[in-house]
Amino acid sequence: MDCMFSGEETSNSEHIIPRWMQRRFNLANQTYVIPNGTTIRYRFAKIPVASEHNSEFGKIEQRIADGNASLQDFYLWAFKIHVGFIYRNSSLKVDVTAPSSPTFWTVKDFGQEVWLFRQLYSVWSKGGVISPEPFGTVLRMKALTPTPGFDFIHNMQSGTLFFQFGSEAVFVVLYDLGIGAHSNIAEQFEYHRGFIASQPTDEQQEKGFLAQRVWACESAYFLFRALRGFSFVKSDGSFHGVPSLGRPSARPSDPIELAHFSRSFGLQLEKFGEGGVGHLYKLLVPGNNKDLP
Repeated sequence: MDCMFSGEETSNSEHIIPRWMQRRFNLANQTYVIPNGTTIRYRFAKIPVASEHNSEFGKIEQRIADGNASLQDFYLWAFKIHVGFIYRNSSLKVDVTAPSSPTFWTVKDFGQEVWLFRQLYSVWSKGGVISPEPFGTVLRMKALTPTPGFDFIHNMQSGTLFFQFGSEAVFVVLYDLGIGAHSNIAEQFEYHRGFIASQPTDEQQEKGFLAQRVWACESAYFLFRALRGFSFVKSDGSFHGVPSLGRPSARPSDPIELAHFSRSFGLQLEKFGEGGVGHLYKLLVPGNNKDLP
């Protein structure tokens, strides 16, 4: 297949979730859910990457591993994971038991997203200017779980990703040009902290985990409903996103859409709240979070 960074043919491959992260959080034999509802181990999630681009992008991954990454680093890294799963899932069958079953999709189905990622990577690798900086929303917060752990959520539909790395939570929105960072969703995250602290000690970990997933789901769904297209101005050494005129307003919540949307966050919508608020969820796989040793 072609390199996800450049489109050139390559026989090299790279882990979508990097090996240092798999080692740090004991993920090699852990699994994540793919679109047909089955699971695949993190260590088998690889995609085609030309070695020169893999080495170049490794500078970002090293900064994340060392704890001195910028928000733009986190944004580009999350975008790489997003495109990586586009590539990975394009090789997977809808029905794994039937060799003639079609694949989920082709990479060409996501042509605009792959093109944007390659443009941003190209400008970054040449030391150029990308604006806004970060190009989307990146929020870094103290996790709501009292015990450090790992969690990963990827919603392909909205282009949002949520991570828990130990005691830190990171939420990334790829296509909103930073609108989420200027909304009140970070304050809503903090709202849950006092409630969790008031719960019995033996329930705080599970409730913190659930609260993070519900918050990530509802924040992503709100921004998805408010999403608008954007224009851009590019040159060989710069890429500038130009937002649409006017403040976007979110379209109303839809119970069927939200029920489908929430499943990629490991949630089942139990009750759709009146006026789009007060929804109730339960975990599809209780205790799915992985505490650190």
